Amino acid sequence: MRRALGWSLALLAAAASTPSCVLEAVEGAVVDLEVEGTLAGAGPAQVTRASLYLEDAWLVACPGATAARAPSFALGPGVARAHHGALGTGLDGPRDVALGPPVAVGAMRPPAGRYCALALAIDIPEGAPTFAIEGAAPAGGFADEAYARALWEVPLAEPLVLDLARPTARVRLDLDVGDAVDRAGPDAVRALQRLGAVARATVLSRGE
Repeated sequence: MRRALGWSLALLAAAASTPSCVLEAVEGAVVDLEVEGTLAGAGPAQVTRASLYLEDAWLVACPGATAARAPSFALGPGVARAHHGALGTGLDGPRDVALGPPVAVGAMRPPAGRYCALALAIDIPEGAPTFAIEGAAPAGGFADEAYARALWEVPLAEPLVLDLARPTARVRLDLDVGDAVDRAGPDAVRALQRLGAVARATVLSRGE
């Protein structure tokens, strides 16, 4: 089943107001990103398989802190890939992520600073859905797909400080697919909206 979901104008306007200066990254600064998806839910519809297409991810500076400019994807689709290398702050390429046990999706290379959130650009890959779910329900099996673009900003459980003394870290994004389907039903568009609303991001480790 194919559906479309539009951009959030409020989120796009917020991204457009991000400071335009680009700072030099701390040499060797690397923040590894991993994604974990919880499939089991409490309701009658049980998800057995899910996937999400992640175009890009980058860290968002805390209020009042100086930050690098957000990747251009935040201002409109179709331009993200050309800016990964130029900005050097997000992932080095898009990922089709199978949701389940934690999986490494790449490294972000932000400049020094204090960060309070993880931003994620969700896009529509060529010839494939943005978000797909499969599972079983009392009425029988289900499978649905969403073709959507979205920009999520997920608060970090605690701020992440990157400087010369601590230039590396590992961050995990937790996506509760089971809860999203419990609340939205086996509808991929509604479940994707719910997934973004309840996503959590945690700094797992930081070091030299």
